[in-house]
Amino acid sequence: KADALLESLNLEHRRDAMPNTLSGGEKQRTAIARALINGPRLIFADEPTGNLDSQSGQEVMMVLHDIARDQGCSVVLVTHDQRVMDVADRILWMEDGKLQDRRTDKRSWVRDPVCGMQVDEWTATLFSDFRGQRYAFCSRRCVERFELDPAKYIEEQGSAQAWEQKQDHSG
Repeated sequence: KADALLESLNLEHRRDAMPNTLSGGEKQRTAIARALINGPRLIFADEPTGNLDSQSGQEVMMVLHDIARDQGCSVVLVTHDQRVMDVADRILWMEDGKLQDRRTDKRSWVRDPVCGMQVDEWTATLFSDFRGQRYAFCSRRCVERFELDPAKYIEEQGSAQAWEQKQDHSG
């Protein structure tokens, strides 16, 4: 069972490696393997991508997504990683001491065109207009980057939205 688990997490080649020789992503996947060895129905993961580079973080996020899908177990994440928005079935958001369900939330969420972070359009305080459209931002730094070359970010955003729409219609 352990060998099958290591293979499913892409760690079979590291089976006999010492812990101090594992990368951050390999250590996280090893922790996931330990959590899965007894076939739990529920996994709690506290900041599973917190100390990882973006590629390793994405790999760990997809491993958790695949586990939930393929093994039918629930995964509860506590994270600041915005990439969870792209793979989670349900998102509960803690803000100002209140737990809110993103599906029933009446806010208008938009993406910051620079960093991609979701911004509440109703409470945002940072905006910039370009080609007759108003964009909301999460930080002054993102506004400054946007205003240097707005077309760059709008083109990137358009490509990402076209890809997301294609995915929505293909699945």
